[in-house]
Amino acid sequence: MGCNHGGGLNRVFLQKKYGEEGSVKIYGPDDKDSTSMIAPGWISGMVPENDSLLWVSSYGGLELFHYQTETFEHVIKDVEGSSLSRGKDGEIFFGTKRGLYEGRKENGKYLFNKINLPHDPFITTVLQDSIGRLWIGTLQGLYCFNRTDNSLLFLNSDDGLANLGGPRATITKEGLMLFPGTNGLSVIDPMSLTKRSTLIKPVITLLKIDEVVASASYLGPQLGHFAIPESVNSLDKLELDHTHKIFSIEFASMDLTAPIKVLYRHQLEGFDNDWVETDSYHRTAAYQN
Repeated sequence: MGCNHGGGLNRVFLQKKYGEEGSVKIYGPDDKDSTSMIAPGWISGMVPENDSLLWVSSYGGLELFHYQTETFEHVIKDVEGSSLSRGKDGEIFFGTKRGLYEGRKENGKYLFNKINLPHDPFITTVLQDSIGRLWIGTLQGLYCFNRTDNSLLFLNSDDGLANLGGPRATITKEGLMLFPGTNGLSVIDPMSLTKRSTLIKPVITLLKIDEVVASASYLGPQLGHFAIPESVNSLDKLELDHTHKIFSIEFASMDLTAPIKVLYRHQLEGFDNDWVETDSYHRTAAYQN
């Protein structure tokens, strides 16, 4: 199997001499056939499932090609696929221009969920090291995601990486990861990465109520601030009535080792269903009633 420069999937029949009629068949999008490939048909990755099924990632989404019936099963539509790979435990990692999906097989069927990455980046490649961590290449840099504790590390040119520009990353037999870039090749030994034992604790640096700064200072009312009884860092409780519709909290890390590299997560209980991931450039949690 192979991809066609003009879009579509090429299938070579080895029973026939290459070049003879019927030795190659091209499968592409067909508006009149609901089992044809998702348009536009530009392929970004292929992974075999078994002898009768082939995973295909394209600019139209993710689908399963059935060899016997020569049909496409549309799994994820209207998402531009950018990479496709398989994990050590059989997972399918579907990279897109707006984030990464992980598919796990349950009761004979794959269920896909989106991995929570800051700002849903353009995924170029996904590798997995010997202890199961995902190394996720993006146009912005490289994420190391540990699914055991949901920890996330971001590396880019500031850390010495080449600018990642392609999906052809690979792992050597020694376990080294090779990431080609537009200005060089990055070689990473994943097992040399160690995690610091102390956690970084963020502090609240600013609170706004209805877009007005909240302050405990006696000068606050003169400056047009929203009056609160204590500083935001020592405030245990603040009740707002129904007239206040919006509040936002800005936060920061006091660790100066690599402040730009610090990643944050926040959650408003009863409002957010899960933790919200963000980075050092977006250190604000805003909510509106």
